[in-house]
Amino acid sequence: MKPPVVTDALPAICFVVTCKGRLHHLRQTLPALAAQAGTECVVVDYDCPDRTCLWVGENFPAVRTVHVRDAPTFNLAHARNIGASVARAPWLCFVDADITLAPDFAARVVPTLRTGHFYRPQPMPWDACGTSICPRVSFAAVEGYDEAIEGWGCEDDDLYHRLTLAGCLLGTFPGELLTALPHDDSERVEHYAIKSRWLSQRINSLYLHIKYDLRRQIGPQALPLDARRNIHHEVARTLLADAERGATSSRIEVNIPDRIEVPLDPQWRLKRQWIYSIESNAGAAAAAMSRQAPATAPATNPALTYLGNHPVAKLHLGCGTRLLDGWLNADIQPCTPHVLRLDATQPFPFADATFDYLFSEHMLEHLTYPQGLQMLAECRRVLKPGGVLRIATPDLAFLVALYGTGKSALQNAYVEWAHARFTPWAPRADDTFVINNFVRDWGHQFIYDAKTLEQALRDAGFRAPLACELNNSSHAALHQLEHVDRMPEGFLRLETMVFEASRD
Repeated sequence: MKPPVVTDALPAICFVVTCKGRLHHLRQTLPALAAQAGTECVVVDYDCPDRTCLWVGENFPAVRTVHVRDAPTFNLAHARNIGASVARAPWLCFVDADITLAPDFAARVVPTLRTGHFYRPQPMPWDACGTSICPRVSFAAVEGYDEAIEGWGCEDDDLYHRLTLAGCLLGTFPGELLTALPHDDSERVEHYAIKSRWLSQRINSLYLHIKYDLRRQIGPQALPLDARRNIHHEVARTLLADAERGATSSRIEVNIPDRIEVPLDPQWRLKRQWIYSIESNAGAAAAAMSRQAPATAPATNPALTYLGNHPVAKLHLGCGTRLLDGWLNADIQPCTPHVLRLDATQPFPFADATFDYLFSEHMLEHLTYPQGLQMLAECRRVLKPGGVLRIATPDLAFLVALYGTGKSALQNAYVEWAHARFTPWAPRADDTFVINNFVRDWGHQFIYDAKTLEQALRDAGFRAPLACELNNSSHAALHQLEHVDRMPEGFLRLETMVFEASRD
């Protein structure tokens, strides 16, 4: 590690950046970081094959580097903890190597920072969700990132959760001040043992459920790092073995530690155990998602395979991780090689009149209004004459009705649920906070109401758009498609409107 540059003024904020095979990104992003006035920057070279520490030292001598050796597998939590440990500034800003900050980032953000808060960007770019700012003392108080978490995903959510439990309030800074460099999943998982980010995220999510349950039961001091690593390794071992054999469910048994065993008599004792069972709703598609194709497997086009085997062609736009049987599932970030990569803001890679049906659920609102019009026009173009588009999207009228007094029991329950899940930083369960979050979170760009969506469909060339009930359609292929199980009963129906429209 290079010695710190001694200056009279203490830097206001320390940027902590980690690098493992991402020097090509850091070359583009570090200049903006290093140029932020009144700040310091620490780069953690986590046994980087590109010898990042040498490049930084030669080009940015004021940036400190920490070199971790003999670490072939990346551990982001460990790397960030190391970087934070050498920071001098009272505030820590964790930034991935592929995130570019605006030149005036520090000038605009630092004056807004308040003691007892931590900060995340708003609106939240999905590929920059790990960018955050927190007080160094609060970070130390919660013992930083959980180094038991391995692979891709969840270490940042866990930190935010523990900061909130420790009494830190969530604040925001403008999301437009940062930009993520585009890259695919292969780079995200290149230096992890598990090469599927979705399987890795599933492992880490289940581990956190178990950890939080144990902490509530026996207290935080009863879970040292070694114990947490044992839990994580057992979860990973089980889910990896189940994925390898194509299973669509997994079961984990957790023994509650001995200190809370209940003695019955000298001959007997009661040992308590928790059982965690997870099951996929996607059947064979989920099993395919869990397995990676061999590195030597030839690249295939999912669309060619699908269209060659399905005389009735159905396209599912913005599928995420929910893969519909009998459909060509497409998404801008494919979760498996069987999903077609499709950017809905660009012309679709299909000839005119290719599909009989198109379906999109809660995706249109992630596009700007002009982008949405272009997508709808592309949907019409690739539909066969008489083909039908079914589109489900949040209804602005739902948000308007959510505001003020006189809410129904269902609306009140929705506000309570949305507060607990998405706005725990808010001082109370309140419609104003829930509405503001809904409009801005998850990358939402434009929320339609019924009249606007109907007119957009007409402007795109569809005839006779028809409002439909959730999961009901006169077309058998479009019946029971909406994913009502992803939230408590009644909530999806409350927030969603559905339209169908045909091509002449």
